[in-house]
Amino acid sequence: MKQDKSRYLKIRVLPNAKIDQIVCMMDDGAIKVRIRAKPVDGKANRTLLKFLAKKLSLPIHNLTIKRGARSRNKEIEVFGLEMQEIFAKLGLDYDDP
Repeated sequence: MKQDKSRYLKIRVLPNAKIDQIVCMMDDGAIKVRIRAKPVDGKANRTLLKFLAKKLSLPIHNLTIKRGARSRNKEIEVFGLEMQEIFAKLGLDYDDP
């Protein structure tokens, strides 16, 4: 397996929504995501990772919550894609820093 560098995404999760969806890029650089699951027993976290894995066409084990497992503000490690690819698959504009 090729060793790729991992990328990190700041995510702001809004649980208990009507649908799972990417909402927008926030001013602080976080990606706002609505998730149907309630934040009970890790359901929202599992749903978030499944949703992102599907959007990014990656296996779920390529995504890890590095920070914020019990918070709405999370840092997600993504393994196997470049930042430009991640943003394109999420339907967001990427501004290279």
